[in-house]
Amino acid sequence: MTGIVSKAIGVKIGGTGAGAGNSIGANVGPGIQIEGPAAESNEILGNFIGAIRNAQGAILAGGNGSDGIKVSGSSVGTKIGGIVGGAGNTILNNAGNGILVEAGDESVTRRFRAGGIPPTVIEGNKVGVELDTFAMGGIKLGPNGLTGIVSKAIGVKIGGTGAGAGNSIGANVGAGIKVEGPAAESNEILGNFVGAIKNIQGAIVPNLGNGGDGISVGGGAGNKIGGNVAAAANMIVNNAGNGVTVTGASATDNEVHGNLIGTTTATIPEDFPLGAATTGNGQDGIVVRDAPRPQIGRADTSYRNVVAFNAGNGVRVDSASGTYSSPVYVYGNDLVGNAMNGILTTVQHDMPHIMEGNTVRSNTMAGIKMANSNRNEVIQNRVENNTGIGVILDGIQTTLINVRNNIINENGSHGVDIDNGANTNNIGGSAPNQGNTITNNGGNGIRLGPGAGSGNNLDPNIIFGNTLGGIDLGGDGFTPNDPTDADAGPNNLQNYPTLTVTITGGDLIVSYQVDSAPANSVYGTTGIRAEFFEANAVGEGSNFLGFDTYTTQDYANGTPGTKQINLGNAAALGFVPGDRMTATATDTAGNSSEFTPAVTAPGGLGFEADVAPRPNGDGNMLSTDITQMRRFVSGLDTPNPATNEAQRIDCAPRSTFGDGIVNSSDVVQGRRYVSGLDVITPAGGPANRVGSVPESIFVPNRDSGVDLFQRELSIGEPEFRRSTVIVPIEMTSQGNEVAMSFTLEYDPSVLANPRITLGKFAPAGSTLTVNTTEPGRIGILIDSANAMTASAMPRPLLNVTFEAIRDGSVTGAVSFTDSLTAKGISDAAGNSLTTRYFNGNIVLSGKRETTEL
Repeated sequence: MTGIVSKAIGVKIGGTGAGAGNSIGANVGPGIQIEGPAAESNEILGNFIGAIRNAQGAILAGGNGSDGIKVSGSSVGTKIGGIVGGAGNTILNNAGNGILVEAGDESVTRRFRAGGIPPTVIEGNKVGVELDTFAMGGIKLGPNGLTGIVSKAIGVKIGGTGAGAGNSIGANVGAGIKVEGPAAESNEILGNFVGAIKNIQGAIVPNLGNGGDGISVGGGAGNKIGGNVAAAANMIVNNAGNGVTVTGASATDNEVHGNLIGTTTATIPEDFPLGAATTGNGQDGIVVRDAPRPQIGRADTSYRNVVAFNAGNGVRVDSASGTYSSPVYVYGNDLVGNAMNGILTTVQHDMPHIMEGNTVRSNTMAGIKMANSNRNEVIQNRVENNTGIGVILDGIQTTLINVRNNIINENGSHGVDIDNGANTNNIGGSAPNQGNTITNNGGNGIRLGPGAGSGNNLDPNIIFGNTLGGIDLGGDGFTPNDPTDADAGPNNLQNYPTLTVTITGGDLIVSYQVDSAPANSVYGTTGIRAEFFEANAVGEGSNFLGFDTYTTQDYANGTPGTKQINLGNAAALGFVPGDRMTATATDTAGNSSEFTPAVTAPGGLGFEADVAPRPNGDGNMLSTDITQMRRFVSGLDTPNPATNEAQRIDCAPRSTFGDGIVNSSDVVQGRRYVSGLDVITPAGGPANRVGSVPESIFVPNRDSGVDLFQRELSIGEPEFRRSTVIVPIEMTSQGNEVAMSFTLEYDPSVLANPRITLGKFAPAGSTLTVNTTEPGRIGILIDSANAMTASAMPRPLLNVTFEAIRDGSVTGAVSFTDSLTAKGISDAAGNSLTTRYFNGNIVLSGKRETTEL
């Protein structure tokens, strides 16, 4: 049955000298069996078990019908192999396991715990593979039919940290190493090559993977895989299953430290061509399933595992029941270039699952994904260069997640993505060093997809350089505020604060409102938290400046009141005139907003419409600013680009900080600032003028009949008085016009010395600004606080009196242009109104004719 059986103490089978090893093969049972409580301190050295070398030195198969070596659990202190030359056994081709150490009785467990017996030690063996110069590549494969090495006993040491102590375990049909059953306590697995071997020259030869997992712990407490010195690292590569699996309710307090899983090197350069790696395991790098309190690495980086190039996830935490009743610790590991996620967890935790201090980069899918998994603490990780999203929170059961103090950088899609019902999570935190740095990702910094839930608190994070901007609620781009914040969606589509920022006496002063009615946002006892950031070029919050709380008292009488806060010395905060600010609002239920559209501190760009005194304004909106704006609009003064005047003048429409056109609408908006109808706003929008109102607002066909009557500005019937001609400028009005601007061009060889007066149908209280400095052109601006009276017929808006400098039948054209003053008709809100313009010909002798523009 069995090749060799020992039931006695101190038996030595084989040896280290030349010819001392036995060749043991072709037996029906195990090759060697150590059994019985008396069989202590046996040694098995230098044997060929399941194989033989022929006279030429080539290895020939001769497998046994069961395990290569079998040690019953009551046989303690067995030494299988060793670190001296010739001590290692070659164990190939056996139908069972290469080595099996079975569990002993309770007395063995008690003696071991008391320190009364030595461990079983398995060192320096070749299990399933051997060096053979006669074989292709110098490696002989001799798969054992089950697992390479199995321990079901307490205190077994597989490998070690001394030179040559590690076992080479490859090509076996099942796993490389298994630790099985509740009795398998306190095993140590150190310095082994699982799926690889060192050749005669000392180079590592991978691609010798086992058919199952590399190392599997299926029960038993306190087992250690690897350690915190380089020699303790197990190299676990090319196995068909997972690199390491720790599973089962009895597998408590197991440690996986300092191993190379899927890679033969601990250092993987940033520019490593990931597609070229061929050493990964066929499934996940490390799997933890239902095992209480496992430790995957430690905060001390000397314990880090390098988990790379595996065909699945780097680390996966799951459960047959979907629930985990103890913490799981994933500390300080490098999770690089795996074909799925760096870390995936799919379980509900009763206690926090800690993912801390890991480097998670260049994985094909996400860096870290939590799918219907709660109570995860994701802290101080570097999540970089992953092809997909940096950190994913997915599923309605994904709650109570804290993602804090991480660097989430240069991922191919969003930095953080929350969707499919995920709710009540924290991305960042209000305490020091809890905010994340989320930069240069290919999507948003933080995206809440259309299915995301509420209560996802996005407390102060540093966010900049992301392709699609900082924060997106709903995954549909920027979401404007709505009155009282009544709309619904991810995070209840919480409204962002609206801001005005100034630097006064060196301090950074913010005036702000949050238009969120208490019926729609949760104020609680502390109010809505408003957080203020320096904004980058596209409005992301790149530098946290401070916070304030907006209470129900601030939202007074159903109307959002304006609150002011001094954030401190601007220079100390790194904020200077011309810098821009943005903000977020978070209610006490954790619903955070998108970023406020950035506003600019005056002193650099200044305020909208603040143009007097020239060239920089004075931070105040007064009538002098309107006077100066009239001069700009009429062409009497030209904006100085060096002092940003054009951008400040161009303030309508207010929603876009201007439209690149300086006309009557801008004067109306300036009047609104002066009168306090609108809060003064830092300058923004186009920096240069682009000409007149876009042609789309003009209706060229007089007979189009879009309305009952349409707004028209036209040249009226002239009146001749000796050497003068009075040309009326007439308007068909809809009753909402408060200001109008245009240029009249005329032939200075026919008409001269224009004098302009308001017509009796001009808006009541109008101010007329005229520019007649250039012959042949008149810049005209009329503005008022009152609207015109509606009229379906042309009514005189103003009159132009010319001197006629030629006699006889001479025609002089009068036309509307933008050459001095841009055309535009405005309502009281500063909106440009659709208008038709009709030019005219003044015939000094004969009947007047008109033509359409």
